[in-house]
Amino acid sequence: MMTRPSLAWRETKKDVAAEVAAGTCEENWAEHLWPDAPVEAIDAVLADYEADVAALVADGAVPGDAAVLAVAERAVTRINAVDHEHGMIETTERERLCEYIQAVPEAHGVDVTAMAERHGFDDGDLAGLWRDW
Repeated sequence: MMTRPSLAWRETKKDVAAEVAAGTCEENWAEHLWPDAPVEAIDAVLADYEADVAALVADGAVPGDAAVLAVAERAVTRINAVDHEHGMIETTERERLCEYIQAVPEAHGVDVTAMAERHGFDDGDLAGLWRDW
Protein backbone atom coordinates (compact mmCIF):
# COMPACT_ATOMS: atom_id res chain seq x y z
CA MET A 1 0.00 0.00 0.00
CA MET A 2 1.22 3.50 -0.70
CA THR A 3 2.55 5.69 2.08
CA ARG A 4 -0.07 7.66 3.98
CA PRO A 5 0.15 11.26 2.66
CA SER A 6 0.33 12.72 6.17
CA LEU A 7 3.41 10.59 6.90
CA ALA A 8 5.07 11.81 3.70
CA TRP A 9 4.31 15.43 4.67
CA ARG A 10 5.89 14.88 8.11
CA GLU A 11 9.00 13.35 6.54
CA THR A 12 9.34 16.27 4.12
CA LYS A 13 8.92 18.73 7.00
CA LYS A 14 11.68 16.95 8.92
CA ASP A 15 13.97 16.95 5.87
CA VAL A 16 13.42 20.65 5.17
CA ALA A 17 13.99 21.52 8.84
CA ALA A 18 17.31 19.67 8.64
CA GLU A 19 18.23 21.61 5.50
CA VAL A 20 17.42 24.90 7.24
CA ALA A 21 19.51 23.86 10.25
CA ALA A 22 22.39 22.92 7.93
CA GLY A 23 22.14 26.25 6.14
CA THR A 24 21.33 24.69 2.76
CA CYS A 25 17.80 26.10 2.73
CA GLU A 26 16.84 29.60 3.82
CA GLU A 27 13.19 29.08 4.69
CA ASN A 28 11.22 26.21 6.16
CA TRP A 29 8.59 26.27 3.42
CA ALA A 30 7.25 22.86 4.44
CA GLU A 31 6.22 24.14 7.86
CA HIS A 32 4.01 26.74 6.18
CA LEU A 33 2.62 24.27 3.65
CA TRP A 34 1.78 21.51 6.15
CA PRO A 35 1.08 22.94 9.63
CA ASP A 36 0.98 20.40 12.45
CA ALA A 37 -2.73 20.69 13.35
CA PRO A 38 -4.23 19.80 9.95
CA VAL A 39 -1.56 17.17 9.27
CA GLU A 40 -2.35 15.49 12.60
CA ALA A 41 -6.09 15.71 11.92
CA ILE A 42 -5.77 14.21 8.44
CA ASP A 43 -3.46 11.50 9.77
CA ALA A 44 -6.12 10.51 12.31
CA VAL A 45 -8.78 10.39 9.58
CA LEU A 46 -6.60 8.21 7.36
CA ALA A 47 -5.72 5.86 10.23
CA ASP A 48 -9.43 5.44 10.96
CA TYR A 49 -10.11 4.88 7.26
CA GLU A 50 -7.46 2.16 7.07
CA ALA A 51 -8.96 0.45 10.12
CA ASP A 52 -12.51 0.74 8.76
CA VAL A 53 -11.54 -0.80 5.42
CA ALA A 54 -9.55 -3.56 7.14
CA ALA A 55 -12.60 -4.35 9.28
CA LEU A 56 -14.73 -4.71 6.15
CA VAL A 57 -12.49 -7.47 4.82
CA ALA A 58 -11.74 -9.16 8.14
CA ASP A 59 -11.76 -12.95 8.03
CA GLY A 60 -11.83 -12.90 4.23
CA ALA A 61 -15.16 -11.11 3.94
CA VAL A 62 -15.99 -9.54 0.58
CA PRO A 63 -17.57 -6.18 1.35
CA GLY A 64 -20.43 -4.83 -0.68
CA ASP A 65 -20.10 -1.58 -2.58
CA ALA A 66 -22.34 0.26 -0.12
CA ALA A 67 -20.06 -0.57 2.81
CA VAL A 68 -16.90 0.52 0.97
CA LEU A 69 -18.56 3.69 -0.25
CA ALA A 70 -19.78 4.48 3.27
CA VAL A 71 -16.32 4.27 4.85
CA ALA A 72 -14.79 6.29 2.00
CA GLU A 73 -17.50 8.93 2.34
CA ARG A 74 -16.93 9.16 6.09
CA ALA A 75 -13.19 9.69 5.58
CA VAL A 76 -13.59 12.23 2.78
CA THR A 77 -16.20 14.30 4.62
CA ARG A 78 -13.92 14.40 7.66
CA ILE A 79 -11.06 15.59 5.44
CA ASN A 80 -13.44 18.21 4.02
CA ALA A 81 -13.97 19.49 7.57
CA VAL A 82 -10.21 19.70 8.18
CA ASP A 83 -9.72 21.59 4.93
CA HIS A 84 -12.59 23.97 5.70
CA GLU A 85 -10.96 24.78 9.04
CA HIS A 86 -7.33 24.98 7.89
CA GLY A 87 -7.41 25.42 4.09
CA MET A 88 -4.21 23.47 3.49
CA ILE A 89 -5.21 21.12 0.67
CA GLU A 90 -3.78 22.31 -2.63
CA THR A 91 -3.28 20.42 -5.91
CA THR A 92 -0.46 18.14 -4.78
CA GLU A 93 -2.17 17.28 -1.50
CA ARG A 94 -5.46 16.66 -3.30
CA GLU A 95 -3.84 14.27 -5.77
CA ARG A 96 -2.08 12.29 -3.04
CA LEU A 97 -5.19 12.09 -0.88
CA CYS A 98 -7.33 10.94 -3.82
CA GLU A 99 -4.78 8.27 -4.72
CA TYR A 100 -4.68 7.11 -1.12
CA ILE A 101 -8.46 6.97 -0.66
CA GLN A 102 -8.56 4.67 -3.70
CA ALA A 103 -5.44 2.67 -2.81
CA VAL A 104 -6.56 1.57 0.65
CA PRO A 105 -9.52 -0.59 -0.43
CA GLU A 106 -7.57 -1.80 -3.48
CA ALA A 107 -4.79 -2.99 -1.18
CA HIS A 108 -7.42 -5.09 0.59
CA GLY A 109 -8.62 -6.70 -2.63
CA VAL A 110 -11.57 -4.43 -3.39
CA ASP A 111 -11.99 -3.87 -7.14
CA VAL A 112 -12.57 -0.12 -7.07
CA THR A 113 -12.40 0.04 -10.89
CA ALA A 114 -15.38 -2.30 -11.17
CA MET A 115 -17.17 -0.36 -8.44
CA ALA A 116 -16.57 2.86 -10.39
CA GLU A 117 -18.20 1.30 -13.45
CA ARG A 118 -21.18 0.09 -11.42
CA HIS A 119 -21.71 3.45 -9.73
CA GLY A 120 -20.75 5.84 -12.52
CA PHE A 121 -17.76 7.61 -11.03
CA ASP A 122 -14.37 8.08 -12.66
CA ASP A 123 -11.91 5.31 -11.86
CA GLY A 124 -9.20 6.78 -9.67
CA ASP A 125 -11.52 9.36 -8.14
CA LEU A 126 -13.37 7.55 -5.37
CA ALA A 127 -12.85 10.61 -3.17
CA GLY A 128 -14.36 12.83 -5.87
CA LEU A 129 -17.83 11.64 -4.96
CA TRP A 130 -17.70 13.75 -1.77
CA ARG A 131 -14.60 15.93 -1.69
CA ASP A 132 -14.72 19.72 -1.53
CA TRP A 133 -10.96 20.13 -1.94
